[in-house]
Amino acid sequence: MLLPSAIVSNYYASVAGSSLSSTAGGYVFPCDATLPDFGVVIKGTTFTVPGAIIANGGGTGSQDANGNDLCMGNLQVAGGADATALLGDAFLTSVYVVYDVGKTRVGFAAKSSS
Repeated sequence: MLLPSAIVSNYYASVAGSSLSSTAGGYVFPCDATLPDFGVVIKGTTFTVPGAIIANGGGTGSQDANGNDLCMGNLQVAGGADATALLGDAFLTSVYVVYDVGKTRVGFAAKSSS
């Protein structure tokens, strides 16, 4: 998910050991960190992206000063205009999506947490 910088920086502020890495090109965090869930509000309905999906971005091949492996999450800052948002596969994995090609629209439904 690519979102405006203020949203992304607020999210990672709650992740211990996270930082913005110019080397990795985005936010990184210790791979053993537990990331919080992230809520996306669309037309007044909140859809939850589990922290485990955000954490599944993969390793960076680097370590922090304490020797912890660093990972890069599936939530990063969008390039270009700060109003840009791309929800992508991390969001789409966490919801049901219905495409109505005839009416050129898309709908979302929350997946059950159980």
